[in-house]
Amino acid sequence: MNHWIRTSGEFDAYADFGRALADPADPDRLHPAYDYGDALHPNDAGYRLTAKTVVEVL
Repeated sequence: MNHWIRTSGEFDAYADFGRALADPADPDRLHPAYDYGDALHPNDAGYRLTAKTVVEVL
């Protein structure tokens, strides 16, 4: 789904939380600095980064 959203051309803009929060060493996982501890949900720093990502899109 993320690939389609990124490449389809259907959207003028989007906030790519997957890329914003990804671990550069393993893009399919949360960066440890943003991981709540369950490898699925962002921690407080991760949520701050998602807010920053939205603002950058606007």
